Amino acid sequence: MDIEKLGIRKLSEKPVYLASKSPRRIELLQRLAGFNLVIKPSLFKENLKHSDFETPKGYVLATCEAKANEVLNRIDEAFSLLISADTIVSLNRTIFEKASDRSMAKTMLQSLSGKTHQVYTAVTLMYFVGEELKKHSFVEESSVTFNVLSDSAIEAYLDTNEWQDKAGSYAIQGISSFFIEKINGDFYNIMGFPCCRFLKELTYLFNEQK
Repeated sequence: MDIEKLGIRKLSEKPVYLASKSPRRIELLQRLAGFNLVIKPSLFKENLKHSDFETPKGYVLATCEAKANEVLNRIDEAFSLLISADTIVSLNRTIFEKASDRSMAKTMLQSLSGKTHQVYTAVTLMYFVGEELKKHSFVEESSVTFNVLSDSAIEAYLDTNEWQDKAGSYAIQGISSFFIEKINGDFYNIMGFPCCRFLKELTYLFNEQK
């Protein structure tokens, strides 16, 4: 879809940076035409302490903004927009990110089994108004209910290695879709990027017809 036809023309003038190497985010953003997307993954270590934040939303937002700032410091050319995103899973306020090994992934899936959890994706947009750098951030929330998972089902899933590099150790668009009883909210938010909310925010910020 060509965003210029939506009245969003400023983004075609200079590069749009994505501070992520996530194949899912890249794929989703490449569905939009009308700008030059440059992939520049953040080098931020994502090592903020969960206990320093009152809510999972606060944590994911701080991580997202830190990722954006790290990339901003390495850009040496004019740009139209810098996009950063971060996704976490939360169960009863306990934060699940990417599992470091199979054992951790198994523990996460056992915890999610038969329960409803929340998925939070934070997005930070950095752009210029004249010479002034602006920042706009938001957090989208969805909920996911897992069926009760047997140990054999979890082991079979872990064997696929799909759990790797996934918040909560699952991918809603992949094999783990067979585990999901229902969702509430944006499917793509659970996948890692809230497309609908992103376009709303983009239109609010850049639509020349408003």
